[in-house]
This record gives sequence, C-alpha cells and structure tokens, in this order.
Amino acid sequence: MSALALTGKAARLLLLFSTPFIYFASCLLVAAALAYPLYKLHIIPLDFHGHVSRGAYLLLVLGIYPIGRWLGIGRAELGLSFSASQSLRRLSSGFGWGVLMLGVHTLFLIILDIRHIDPERLGLKTLLDAAWKAALVGLILGIAEELLFRGFLLGALRNKGGWVIAGITSSFYYSGLHFLSTDLRPGAEEAQWFSGFILLDSGLKHLVGTQLDDFMALFVCGLFLSAIRIRQPEQGLAFTIGIHTGWIFVIKIVKSFTTLTVPSPFAWLVSSFDGIIGWFSIVWISLLIAFLLTRTRHPPR
Repeated sequence: MSALALTGKAARLLLLFSTPFIYFASCLLVAAALAYPLYKLHIIPLDFHGHVSRGAYLLLVLGIYPIGRWLGIGRAELGLSFSASQSLRRLSSGFGWGVLMLGVHTLFLIILDIRHIDPERLGLKTLLDAAWKAALVGLILGIAEELLFRGFLLGALRNKGGWVIAGITSSFYYSGLHFLSTDLRPGAEEAQWFSGFILLDSGLKHLVGTQLDDFMALFVCGLFLSAIRIRQPEQGLAFTIGIHTGWIFVIKIVKSFTTLTVPSPFAWLVSSFDGIIGWFSIVWISLLIAFLLTRTRHPPR
C-alpha cells in the first residue's frame, strides 16, 4: 500500500473518530445555553447543575431518532428488532450476568480488604431501600447510555468504518462523558445567563485531568459491551442494557454496606472515581473480553 493511500486511510479514520465530537459538543452547548431560562421558569424541579447535566443527556438521547433516520439507522442497527417478551428475557439474562461479573469483582475487593463490610449498614431495611433505588437508577442509566453508545453511536460508526473503529470510538466517548463533571453548584442568587458555560468549562477541565485508571476502567467496560453487541448481535441491545444495569446495581449495593479500607496495601487497584473500578476491573473485564472474542464468531463487516 502506498504512503498516499495510508495517509488517506489514516485521515478517514481520524475523521470518523472525531465526528461524534460535533454531536456531543452541540448538545452540551445547547444544554448550557438553555439551562438558565429553564431554571428560572421552574418547569423541572432540578437545581441549576441538574438542568445542565441532565439537559445535555436528554438532548443526546433525543437526537438519536432524527439523526439516526438521516443516517439510515433503523431498529436493527440499534439492536431493537425484537419483541417485548424477547427483549425482557434478554434484559433479565443480561442483568444476571452483570450482577455475576461485578459481584465476583467486588467479592475479591472485600477478600483483599480493599473494601470492608460495615456491620451497622447491613440492616434488611437499609439494603432493601438501597436495592430498589440501585435497580431503578441502573435501569434508567442503562437504557440511556446503551441506546446512545452501543445502539446509535456503534451502529452509525460501524456503517462508515467497520466494527473495530466503531467499538473503540464509542467506548472512548462513553468513558469520557462520565468525567465531564464539576463540583460547581450555583444557587438561585448566583445563576446567570452564562453560568451554564462556566459549568461546562469546569467540566472540561475535570475531563482533561482524569486519571488514567479512571478513564481506562470505563473504556474497557465500553469495549466489553461493544464486543457483546458485535459478536452476539442476536442478543440485541436489551442484553447489554441488562448487563449495564447489573453493574450499576452491584456498585450501588456494595457501596451501601462497605467502605474503603484506609490504609490498604492494595488501594491502588481501585480508582478514585467510585472506589470500585480501577486497575483490578481493567484486568478482569479485559480477560472477559478475551474469552468472549475466542468463543464467538467473527462479525460480518
């Protein structure tokens, strides 16, 4: 292959990798601009920060339908071409596998004394309360994030650049979006027209300063979910939604009755993001990806 052809291919891959940035940036800027008037109108009972963060997520998800139609992405590409009963079975199965995967992971964290059980938090009422909240939050986030990243983004990029670039790119943006956060919480007296952009700027600075283990842990999780969608398309998006929900469920439940052990010689195995994922989960999920790739067929281009 000539140097010119290689350069052209590299430029095309770079374009595919950077194209989602336009979509994400547009939604973030619109959310930042609309946050102040919506906050003042009191239409939605959220603080100012909530109007920016949840507004951006809502725009990202709502944009899937019109942009998906424009790109020719249908239900099959999104992984939604199954009946309600089939999807429910796949969702339930995925949830079980997600709980098992991260349950084994967190069990080792407890065995290694990276996290220790707090007996005062083990009351039945406390655990049941944490369980239903964890399941609800996990399902909402699972649906939104899987529809966006393993449905829309993976499907769109696959049509243009193939499965490899689609999996890597969607996982990159999936991880990055989790660290676009800020501790700024403007009150009613502090919020101004430009405050949404101040929060966005603070979030970008936090993203740039993200630790490698934080970013890689979620990137590898994204790769695993992408590999499921690529290598097991018959499972549909409901299966990865279930896995994602199971992961969040375990994280929230475990955090409800355990705390980080300080000091711990193995503390470096978990990141500062949530005290659960980190280098240990990177290795564990990577092994699961390798197992999946060796046990399933190669996807059609």
